[in-house]
Formats: sequence, C-alpha cells, structure tokens
Amino acid sequence: MAGIPSLFSTEGDDPATREVGQLLGGWMATQVVRVIAELALPDHLAEAPRTAAELADLTGAALDPLTRLLSAAAVYRIVRRDGDRYTLTETGDRLRADVPGSLRALALGFVAPPMWDALGRLGDVVRSGRPVDRGAPGGPWEYFERNPEVAGWFARAMSDGTAGMVQQMRAAGYGLPDWARRVVDVGGSRGTLLSYLLQAAPGATGAVLDRAEALAEAPKVLDDAGVADRVELVPGNFFAAVPPGDVHLLSNILHDWDDATSRAILRGCHRAGRPGSLLLVFTFLLTGSAGPPHPPLMDLLMMTVEGGRERTLPELRGLVESVGYEFLRTVPLDGPMPWHVLEFRIP
Repeated sequence: MAGIPSLFSTEGDDPATREVGQLLGGWMATQVVRVIAELALPDHLAEAPRTAAELADLTGAALDPLTRLLSAAAVYRIVRRDGDRYTLTETGDRLRADVPGSLRALALGFVAPPMWDALGRLGDVVRSGRPVDRGAPGGPWEYFERNPEVAGWFARAMSDGTAGMVQQMRAAGYGLPDWARRVVDVGGSRGTLLSYLLQAAPGATGAVLDRAEALAEAPKVLDDAGVADRVELVPGNFFAAVPPGDVHLLSNILHDWDDATSRAILRGCHRAGRPGSLLLVFTFLLTGSAGPPHPPLMDLLMMTVEGGRERTLPELRGLVESVGYEFLRTVPLDGPMPWHVLEFRIP
C-alpha cells in the first residue's frame, strides 16, 4: 500500500504504523472517489482543465464544498491542480463513463448505500451473527428497486466483472455443449454472460431472468453482441419461477444467500430442467489462508450485506447435490480473478 496518502499516517511513521494508517484512511478515499464519479467530474475535466467555479456550474454542486472535495481528490491523485484550474490525471481518467476499463460503474454501483452502510456495522454482524438488513427477501434489492438509476450502475458494475470472467472463459475455450438448445441465465442482469455463450452456439436460444430494473440495459448488450433475436427477457423473481431450459446459469448468485435460501433457488432451476439438463455455477471458491485474496473479502461483504457467503468446493457441491443434481467437474479459469465454473447435471 506504499504511496497511498492517508489522514492517519505520516512519512515519518515506521512501516507497520504507516500501513495500518493507510488501511484506516481507506474509508475516506472510497467516498472521495465515489462522489467525484457521481458528479461526473472526470467527464467534464476530460474536455479541458476547469476551475472549481466552472465545475460547480456544470454539476450544480455548491462551490465551497466542491472546491474542498477537489483538494482532497488532488491528494489522491485523481486530479491535479494547476493554479486555479484542475486537470484530470491518468488515475482520474478511469472514472470517466465511456472509456475502456472504466471503473465508474464500480464506484457508483458497488459502493452504493446498502453496501456502504452495512459494512459500517460489520462489528454488529460479527457479534450477532445476523446481517444488517435481510429484507423480504434479502438485502439491497428493495433499495435498487426504489432507486433505478443506482440499480443501473450496479448492473453495469456486475456486467463489467462478468466481462472479465468472459475474457478468461474465451482464453480457456470454455463454452456450451453442442447439444444445448435453450439456455437460461438466472439473475443474468444485462445478459453479458449469455451473450458470450450464444455467440459461440448459433443453434441455441436463451432467456435472461431478472428484476425489471436489472434488465433495463439488456436489450442493448444483447443487440451489440448480435444475439438479441435469440433471447427472451423475463422480468421476474427467481424465487417464484424459473423458465424451462436444458442449461441453467447461476453466475455470482448463490453467494448472495444463505444455504436455505440458496436451496430454494436451486430447486427452482431443478424443476425447470429435465433429466440430462445442466446447471453451470460461476463463482469464486474459498480455498483457505493460502488462497487468492478476493474470495475472503467478497465473503465478508456477502456476510455483512445479505447474510450470504462464499463457499469451498465441498460446500458448494454439497449444497447443489442436496436438491438432486450430480456433480460433473469444476473448471478453473486462469486469469487475474479466481473464477471457477462448476458443472452439475440432473440425473
């Protein structure tokens, strides 16, 4: 973490003290980045260097607080101050809306209030064993339903993550079996995963099941991939009904839920299949203290926000097999993120 400015460390501290100080200052950096992205300041600064007053006029923000925010953003090297003007840095450029590798959706969708507020009560969760807000059923979904703009950013953030997984799938040559004809992406949001799989399976059709607000941008994603004419969008709730198919996809779904709720989702997929149908689970796996760092951190977020969890391979196998599937194999996807595909079949 060397080089990250923090309110709680100084250059004179010993290395351990400095590292802890940087960790403690992370909450401030996160909010500075999020608000900078929320106001679309990087997009405005990409056009030309601007003064704080010009940016206030463009964003409708109050001048004094915005000036102070920009000063903090300069500390984190998101912008650079030159006289009375601010210039976008290479770091800040990643927060523009439509640049390759943009992280704006991550800043606005994944650091949304349900996640941020829940993590602020991590100690309560650890002491009590109960998530912050389970809802009916579960977590942040009611918030997204009431706030469709934030839901859109969340869907884009998840789609960006799925796009990275798709790149690893492409590199591994992973795709659908030749006999697949109807593929259902359960909780598939914008359809990023299904788009990739159908591009390589011209004889197959598909369906994306998700809440209406999560499906809002799916038509464009599917159309850009050239598969829109083969995909049905199904607004709905996967606790109520799952469309029939001979392949069902669960990508980053089961980790949102505890075992009992996950079984309800799995039973819905099982009822919508037939003997020989496949269930493909795309997920991270917990592997112990020597494993990659992302799964334990995601596990903590799932525990806090929704009462869900990341799982080990034996835990996931046992969970899915308990509703009547048989395990076929696990396919690790080499790349920067530790994705795995677990394949199951209805006997």
